[in-house]
Amino acid sequence: MRWYEILLIFVGGLLGLMVTVSLGVFIWRFATSSSSLVSRATPLVDVLTIVLAVAGVVIAAVGYLTYRLASERIERRAVAEVRAETLKNKARLLTYIGYVYWVDFECTKDARYIEQAIDLTKGAHDVCARELDERERENELLIGAIRNNLAYYLAKRGRPEDRSLSRGYAEYIHSRSQNFPEQREDWEDTYRFVLQVYP
Repeated sequence: MRWYEILLIFVGGLLGLMVTVSLGVFIWRFATSSSSLVSRATPLVDVLTIVLAVAGVVIAAVGYLTYRLASERIERRAVAEVRAETLKNKARLLTYIGYVYWVDFECTKDARYIEQAIDLTKGAHDVCARELDERERENELLIGAIRNNLAYYLAKRGRPEDRSLSRGYAEYIHSRSQNFPEQREDWEDTYRFVLQVYP
């Protein structure tokens, strides 16, 4: 819940309470303003009691409804944020494990390792990264890192059927490299390597 929503709820409740109290004070003063009216004020006091009781119930009901709406909204937002964080962490983990397999491939030249690296990194991309909001800088960086690795792994494997996918990922990171100066050199190296393998 944003600060202005809380402020609006607080001001609304305060205004409702002030109107109720002001109405009660006005009726009470009117009823007790002259001694001749005191004898006739008993019905007004009863009316005032009823009005104040009804106003109290209305204020309580509005407060409860406001609380319920606010709590449901906060709960939905919390669930969405937890899901996004879970997806990001899973994507980072799969990408890192894929990188470990890539390092193993570089050391051993065992093709099983590059296949595993590609599968894990594709899992990070297809299962996790696709659901993230790319307009957020942190998500855009994560997606770029995943696509950078995938583009490089696919180009290193060198299969003709991987050409469009590898080039697509390379184009993506090339178009966003200016947004991330700390990644620019690595992403541009990947871009050049992919274009060299898949001209």
